Amino acid sequence: MSEKIANEAEISLLAAQTEVLRKIAPALDTSVFAIGNTCVAAIHYQALYEGMGPVSFAAFREDYDALLERLVQACGRVGLQCDREVEVGGRLFSKPYARVGDGQAWINFYPLDEIPYQTILRFAILKESKKAMTLYKRMEETQSFSGIAEFSKLAKALRRYEGIGSGVRTCLFSRPEGGFAGERTIFQKSMEERNLLPVRFGEISGIKVPLPAKVGNWTTELNDNYDRILSTVQRENLDSMVKLDAACREAGIDYFLVGGSMLGAVRHHGFIPWDDDVDVGMLRSDYKRFVKEIERHIGPEFKIQLPSTDPHIHFVYARLRKANPQYITYYNHDKDFNKGLWIDAFPFDAMPKTGVMAKVQRKLAFNFARASSGFKRRREYAIADLKTDLSKLPAADRAKLKRYRFASRFFPVALCRFGYHASARFFNPIYGRGANARFASFIPSYTTISRSEALPVKMVDYEGARLAIPNGAEAFLTRQYGDFMSLPPIHERYTEHGFKCLILEDGEILEP
Repeated sequence: MSEKIANEAEISLLAAQTEVLRKIAPALDTSVFAIGNTCVAAIHYQALYEGMGPVSFAAFREDYDALLERLVQACGRVGLQCDREVEVGGRLFSKPYARVGDGQAWINFYPLDEIPYQTILRFAILKESKKAMTLYKRMEETQSFSGIAEFSKLAKALRRYEGIGSGVRTCLFSRPEGGFAGERTIFQKSMEERNLLPVRFGEISGIKVPLPAKVGNWTTELNDNYDRILSTVQRENLDSMVKLDAACREAGIDYFLVGGSMLGAVRHHGFIPWDDDVDVGMLRSDYKRFVKEIERHIGPEFKIQLPSTDPHIHFVYARLRKANPQYITYYNHDKDFNKGLWIDAFPFDAMPKTGVMAKVQRKLAFNFARASSGFKRRREYAIADLKTDLSKLPAADRAKLKRYRFASRFFPVALCRFGYHASARFFNPIYGRGANARFASFIPSYTTISRSEALPVKMVDYEGARLAIPNGAEAFLTRQYGDFMSLPPIHERYTEHGFKCLILEDGEILEP
């Protein structure tokens, strides 16, 4: 009963939000555009959808004040409120973002401020932003504005990069708990100007709304380019998997598909239609042999990537790279390592039988892996940042980048990597024997499997090929995903690796 009422209430709210959007749409010119879940609504549903949260638009900071004036005038004509200031102690203070609505439903309008191109500086200013908005949220919730002076100081400091010409924008004044739909990485929270303007128009419930030139910060837009990229990636990955299967059988190595690859095998008899990578798992004994021997049994176009074979990569597990095509992301585009398509290989290690020790092992392994990857990424960012044009940065920032690069030499990357492997492998000699022994993969997500569920593997149809999955795959998938046969909502049917472009062997570049 309560679920029905909640759904009815949400449907009523969506209808109210749609009506506010209809009234305010004439004031939305080509200087403003949808962001976050509003892009999701326009691209995938052409309507507002359940669970989407607030409707949101944004404009560059230099266009924002003019936008607010148009909104105030438009609200006066159609009987809406434009909530953009708050009165404190008899004085009016500008809010960090504006809202337009009727008391029941609201649409948010955000300014997009310029931030540096350099990744380390982006991390720093987004951390400052979170601090400022946490303070603002506390004042808003408590209706106590004792922190307004501190917030005003922080807000002024956040805008210090105006006019720097970096070509990168962000929403510095969004909610501290997360930002917008789809934004998981530093690069999704950092919007390239060339991807935002010029605007184009889409529809939400028949209402014409401005959209950014590209919506890749928040969702994947299905089009001919995307279809060609995905079909190319899946074709190449299938070829890699067929060769890996043959090489593993020749070497006597037991592997099995895991994660989305196993889910695709069971639910789709091949790739999940929107998936663009391949994951395999192995018990640690097979994983050790895989790392040492697979290159001898597979074609010369494949290379194992590990910290021991490539000092520039950041992950702690093995990645089997194919030379071509090159999969370019916002993270790797300026890094010096092989960027070919890959197969991730994850080791499964024995777990202790007691719950307390299992939790300790899980926490240690996960945190060591995360720390090793994070430290390594930050070091690579620091190296890449100093290769960019620093001439427009303040002297303090240039000095900061140089200090950070120097300090990054002392990041305990190798120590954390050792900690991951030590904690993951610790119980193998004790609990790793017998059909009932349980194993876990600690990265990228914690998943457990018994030896009898894992082995012997079973061969299943996969896009016309025969590949291996655990014989207890359904139980494994249920633990990992719950109802794994149900499809996710339309707007979640994509994978995200911070994809930028695909460079084919002949040099052709495919962009989404």
